[in-house]
Amino acid sequence: MNLDFAPIEGDAPFVFGPIQTKWLEALESGKFEQGRGQLKDGKRFCCLGVLCELMQIPWVEDDTNGHGYKEVAPEFTTNGNMPSEVSQQVGFRDDIGGFKMSREIRSPGGPMYGWVGSLVGCNDLAKMSFKEIAELIRYDPYNVFNIPA
Repeated sequence: MNLDFAPIEGDAPFVFGPIQTKWLEALESGKFEQGRGQLKDGKRFCCLGVLCELMQIPWVEDDTNGHGYKEVAPEFTTNGNMPSEVSQQVGFRDDIGGFKMSREIRSPGGPMYGWVGSLVGCNDLAKMSFKEIAELIRYDPYNVFNIPA
């Protein structure tokens, strides 16, 4: 993946907190199967679903999504996104891992994944792998997190 943009800088080098570190390591581990469009679908996860799993958020079947099928969603959420409590604990700006500034992401050798403005966009729209998402976060942490957590 080509990260040919300058990362957002903070007042000091970003030091990942324990929750953030554990999550990034899980994304890089290859232990989780990646899915799209839902936080969890059977044994497949969105990058934010991996975080919910690591934080041991209870999963419940939810058929209120309007798509005509049941999806597994974290307990305590009303919109299919990550629970706000988890977003706040991990230092995100919102429940979809919204960026401070949208980024143009390119795959190695050329084709553009597109402009992405959130971790959900990286996972579902740009179809970036978990390892690529972790690489982006490590490269540009102030764009993803408000605080170390």
